[in-house]
Amino acid sequence: MHILTMLKFLVQDNRFTYIASGSVLGVTLQRTISIPIGSIQVVNMYPIDFEEFLWANNMSDFVIETFRGFFNRRESLNESFHEQLLGLFRKYLLVGGLPAYVQSFVNNINITEIREIQSETHRYYAMGIDP
Repeated sequence: MHILTMLKFLVQDNRFTYIASGSVLGVTLQRTISIPIGSIQVVNMYPIDFEEFLWANNMSDFVIETFRGFFNRRESLNESFHEQLLGLFRKYLLVGGLPAYVQSFVNNINITEIREIQSETHRYYAMGIDP
């Protein structure tokens, strides 16, 4: 029995909510012969953007709004604020926007550990496994 058909019957049982996710799930759905209509709600997920990265790193809404105001008015930030944001932006570029990477960074603040997690994830993808 195909997994989607099985999930349809489990959903009809109405005891639990089921979530199927993965970076190749869309490809799998396109190759599926019979999709149970009305049983699937597709939600597209995107990586965390820089503003969300700032929130995850405990930057307050007030500070983010202040930054946004300077940006919109095309005004320079003071050097201290600029260096703080630039440092966080560099970390964002290294960590990336995948929630698991960001959470690991927030918990451990260890770029080396993040790079190891990223390398492991890439090895899985190279083997055709969706971690």
